[in-house]
Amino acid sequence: MVSPQAAHVDGKVWTQNNGFAGVHRLDLRPRRSRPGSRSRRRPRASRHNIYDVIPDSKNNAYFTDFRQHHIGRIDAVTAR
Repeated sequence: MVSPQAAHVDGKVWTQNNGFAGVHRLDLRPRRSRPGSRSRRRPRASRHNIYDVIPDSKNNAYFTDFRQHHIGRIDAVTAR
């Protein structure tokens, strides 16, 4: 799943991989893309089920974790 809605802010898009419960940030600029850069991978991925990564107006990412019943947030600047 790819969420490019706020890519105009910093040239990056948020993606998620449900296979190992990862949230990634990809740089769209040519020759600077590194798949998995600023990856946010949770320990014990089998205990998570990440779905939807939605950026806000500053390209911070919000995501749902159905298995843990919570909503997470990753800051666009610090990646935390």
